[in-house]
Amino acid sequence: MASQDAVHGNFEVKVVRKTVVKAAGPVPESHVISLSNLDLLSGRFPVTYIYFYGRTHRSSLIDGSLKESLAQCLRHFYPFAGRISENPKSGEPEIICDNSGALVVEAQASISLDEFDFYNLNKSLQGKLVSVDHHFPVQVQITRYICGGISMTFTFDHALGDASAFSKFLVTWSETAMKKPISCSPDHSRSLRARFPPSYDPSLDEEFVSCTMEEIRNIPTISILLKRLYYIDESSINRLQRLASANGNKRTKIEAFSAYIWKVMANAIDKNHEFCKIG
Repeated sequence: MASQDAVHGNFEVKVVRKTVVKAAGPVPESHVISLSNLDLLSGRFPVTYIYFYGRTHRSSLIDGSLKESLAQCLRHFYPFAGRISENPKSGEPEIICDNSGALVVEAQASISLDEFDFYNLNKSLQGKLVSVDHHFPVQVQITRYICGGISMTFTFDHALGDASAFSKFLVTWSETAMKKPISCSPDHSRSLRARFPPSYDPSLDEEFVSCTMEEIRNIPTISILLKRLYYIDESSINRLQRLASANGNKRTKIEAFSAYIWKVMANAIDKNHEFCKIG
């Protein structure tokens, strides 16, 4: 039975240790990577991944193994071990590849995993499991629970890359930790290679509806934003895939799930709006 304090997110997380992990082995000499126009357009904000693990007999070996494999992983993703600073002339952010290192935080929670409130993430995560130190574009927090389980949160500055880049980083880190061959070779260039001559399929026009500046300024906003985390059983995902693959149209799980989420969002839109516009 979970305690009322745990249910309401009123548990404590004590920081035990902070370590700066630098890239191991040879890395390029210190240099600057300028952000592309698309990087600047999307802006800077923290992107967080979180994983929970139950009690394991190998938990005592996790900390040392993770730091060692992180150092090896950063050798391939060396910009992730740098820092992001504002260019004094342009005022735009840029990545300083100087191997400043990534921040690893080790912490201890006052509850067990079965008491963790996965529904109300606003209170459960903020200031407890997610560390945000603007001096480090990559931060990892390893939190132990009194039951022996652990959680791992990875926080990336979006200027470093997109979801694909962060996923490849985590895959590479995992492969390094398990002494497996690395499956991807990252490309850290930021140049945009356009088709020559530029071209796109005419069907792309059908995917978007133009928005005026007045419409953008008048987008309705809500006063409260809530974060929620839901557990979805594998059988439900498989059922969505079967339904989406009817009539011989084979769909992947992510296509089926994304289409379902889009359908739910579209149905929730105020009926006064005839169109749903993607910006």
